[in-house]
Amino acid sequence: MSLALVQLSLTVGIFLAILVYFVYQIKKYPLQHKNILSFLDRTDYLLLIVISCVYAGISFINLGNILKPNTPVTLTARQGVEINFTTPTHIDQFYYALGYVSGSIKFSYVRDDNQTQSITIDPGTFMWNHLQLNDPNAKYKKFTLAAESGVIELRQLALFNNIDYVTGFSLTQAQHMIPKRRLVSVDIPQNYQSIWHSSSIWDEYYYVTTAYQFNHHLPALITVHPPLGMWLISLGMRIFGDNSLGWRIVPDLAGILSLLLVYLFTKKLTLSRSAAIIASILFGVDFMHFMITRMASLESTLAFFAILSIFFLYCYAEARRGGEKFDATHRYLLPCALSIALAMSIKWSAIYSLATALLVIVYFEFIYSHYSSLRVKLIALLKICALFVVLPISFYFTCYYPTVFYPFYKNSGINNFWSFVSSLQPIMYRFHTEMINHVAHGGGGSQWWQWPLITQPQLVYRWLDTRTSLSSLGLLMGNPLIWWMFYPSLLFMLINVVKTRKFMPLFFLFITLMQFLPYALFGRISYIYYFYISSIFGIIMLSYLFSQVLQLKNKRLNYLIIGYVIACILLFAAFYPLLSGLLVDRTYFVKYLLWYHNWQFL
Repeated sequence: MSLALVQLSLTVGIFLAILVYFVYQIKKYPLQHKNILSFLDRTDYLLLIVISCVYAGISFINLGNILKPNTPVTLTARQGVEINFTTPTHIDQFYYALGYVSGSIKFSYVRDDNQTQSITIDPGTFMWNHLQLNDPNAKYKKFTLAAESGVIELRQLALFNNIDYVTGFSLTQAQHMIPKRRLVSVDIPQNYQSIWHSSSIWDEYYYVTTAYQFNHHLPALITVHPPLGMWLISLGMRIFGDNSLGWRIVPDLAGILSLLLVYLFTKKLTLSRSAAIIASILFGVDFMHFMITRMASLESTLAFFAILSIFFLYCYAEARRGGEKFDATHRYLLPCALSIALAMSIKWSAIYSLATALLVIVYFEFIYSHYSSLRVKLIALLKICALFVVLPISFYFTCYYPTVFYPFYKNSGINNFWSFVSSLQPIMYRFHTEMINHVAHGGGGSQWWQWPLITQPQLVYRWLDTRTSLSSLGLLMGNPLIWWMFYPSLLFMLINVVKTRKFMPLFFLFITLMQFLPYALFGRISYIYYFYISSIFGIIMLSYLFSQVLQLKNKRLNYLIIGYVIACILLFAAFYPLLSGLLVDRTYFVKYLLWYHNWQFL
């Protein structure tokens, strides 16, 4: 057995040993109130089903293309695809759909006057690409597509003569005929342009490519993030295929689960069904949540596990304040630690959740509680370290386990798994502190304090039809009516804490600030979607404040809150085309949605 496998076995063994030990502790020390969901009744469960079904129905619209491509043709430098026209034909629009791409394309043509030309193209991955041929008088005898470098997966072709779909040609590769049905459909293919539900967009290029590489045991494109988030994306691609639905389904499901978790957390905090309903509605119609969870992004799964960790952290704090012993609260600390381990294995920003958990636990175990002996304190400290240091690190390393079995790893000469994983971490750190400032990210960089004000939304997708006035856009921003309430909510929550001195408002104000304020220390470029997790806690905080108002039983105030929620829903409906990639007349964007000049999305 190689050293790498021994190290991997030890890593997994440490993780499982901690897991088994604390599961045993949970059974050994039962809680007085065993049902963690005792605050829910049948009405709540019915509402959870309704909320999830309604939101899922909306989010699945235009989510992606489920069509699985025919067996693609692999292009190499030596083996390209020749498109031989039956008779010289004028072509002005050349569309070609590509799957996995690891190099550039060489496009060549031969005209009817035997004039030839070649160009090199850096194509988009997992998307439809377009080549405009601008000579109105040219007729072509042959086109050739070959890989200038690397390997390229050709999935489909669509050629047009003005508006006519052209199929009068044959396909060959290395002098062998290719069945035309592999690359050419009988009728005009659906979604042959690079639009939302047929192609990868924005950072999907990085994550989808890496997920594909994971599924095919290839070297990973992305090593500047931990691998778990891309493993989850690859799971959807394994089930539904290498299409837009396949790489978006897991993030979208995580978004649906996050919505249910927001309901649960709000009900747990406030014991108010009205507050939970308000929170879930506001979260469901928040632009950022809807947009970012319908892409192959890491933020969706990261947010779910971050919220889950804080939910169990609050359960722990509530139990300790209720007089439960430390050992009896392991049933909350273990899932909290596991959630943090999962989140940190997706993205490093989960360290804010880890810091929050450690500060809360240290307060309760070493300040709030008074242990009788130093030995008891040391045992508690060791358990905390095992749960929130050793367990996350061992799980983090375990997420890299498949690479040990990949051919590129076996052939690399590396035989030290721990050194291999450890060597990637300085690369990640340098990228996120220095190199990211030089990475093209579609613009939209902004300061942390600007995010709730939505001064600089981030455009992540744009398609304009030059022949018509139709446009399709995708923008990362919050629902203004919700995000603009973030700073006032913080202020009112602070006033509430000072006046009432209650634990719950203080706890929630603390965790919200712990997710938001660390970005003030960033010396690098940052983007509005970093505020996503903070905005979730802001919505729960706002819903709590609304629940306090509802207790006053003032009809005017109640109607005001209802009117506010309805206004948020209507605003979501108005911005829906900008969030879902739907094709609409671009004058709609300019006339109704371009509120500020610095919202540059056209």
